[in-house]
Amino acid sequence: MVSSLTKNKKSVISILGAVFAILTIEVHAELKQLDDATLSDVTGQAFIAIDENNYATGDANVDYLRINLGLKIETQLNADRLEFGNYEREDPYGEARDADIIFDNFSLGTIYDEAYYASNPRVAKPLKSDGTEYSDGEIVPFSITDPFLEFALDKTTGRPVGVRLGLGEAQGLLSASIQSLTGDLNIDVLDRGEGLTEASSDGNIFDQLVVLLAPYLTSGDPLEAKAVLLDADGNPDPIRATMAGIPNGEEFVIRDTNFFTRFAISLLGPVLSSEVDIQGDDIYLTVQDCAVIGINTCFNLDTFNTLAIGEQTMVGDRSYLTGPESGAFLAFQSRDLKWLRDVSLTNPSAEDFVDATRGAYLNVPNGLTLNLNEAFQGIERAQTEYIDRGVGLF
Repeated sequence: MVSSLTKNKKSVISILGAVFAILTIEVHAELKQLDDATLSDVTGQAFIAIDENNYATGDANVDYLRINLGLKIETQLNADRLEFGNYEREDPYGEARDADIIFDNFSLGTIYDEAYYASNPRVAKPLKSDGTEYSDGEIVPFSITDPFLEFALDKTTGRPVGVRLGLGEAQGLLSASIQSLTGDLNIDVLDRGEGLTEASSDGNIFDQLVVLLAPYLTSGDPLEAKAVLLDADGNPDPIRATMAGIPNGEEFVIRDTNFFTRFAISLLGPVLSSEVDIQGDDIYLTVQDCAVIGINTCFNLDTFNTLAIGEQTMVGDRSYLTGPESGAFLAFQSRDLKWLRDVSLTNPSAEDFVDATRGAYLNVPNGLTLNLNEAFQGIERAQTEYIDRGVGLF
């Protein structure tokens, strides 16, 4: 036994001696300049890069310091509740909400279910990176490329007045029950005559006649409008909102109509519940009291349970999620600020900035394109759990 211990001890001493000998070897290295040909074969990206900007078309009193993170993230995550901006705030629109942003059952990414996309054709269908479709039960991750942290600094004092977490280029499905929102979901309402007949009109008999005859009057001409955050009366409400839709006074546009359509609408105009204005080939219907020709134009946010973020491509009647989109971010600011929507722009215009209100602010790019009936009915939630716990996430 003693002999064995002695032998092991000698072996350990020999190994340690060899290690120390290697460490004490003198090493000489010469720094040589690489030629252009050699450098062209080397690629890479910094893990962290810092940019400082002052945009003439943005907020002239603010300097922006951005920390870019060279990361690519794929995730499927769930949270029972997401809450930002919980503080006492006087809301001029009268909404009594505890926080600027409240999402119940928040999820990024989904579990693929073909039946869901069959019953929700307006939700963009995700594809794998090679262009193939997912199979039932596969995890569809939410991808984030090159996220960043950006600080807004007061140019006079140098103190921070805002910070945001930008998702860089994002792609995937975001699901939640929205209880309060300060921000923008970017919901577009695009309808045609066929879609209008599916919507329910509570207007007068002439309103209902126009809705009934919509496929023949419009000949498939698109009706379009931009939805914003609203209060229950249809007035714009950018702070702690619970509804979205087309605000009172805005116009629903039927573009490129034919002569028969314009003639018919001009005859019915005086007896319709909505104000009608015909300009050239376009017909403008004014929204009032959350309705246009009796069709509801205000929708509860908690009915839009899944939003697709990313570049969306129409193939036939189906929308596919084919690439990432810039502009998704969560910001916190002590005063109203302008944030650049796409940080890759080198010479942005005023339209490239998002006007964020004080407090917590969420911006979701190209969230949904719906017709009026779909907007009223809402969007079902995609599956985000493997086990049905009876809480609507399966």
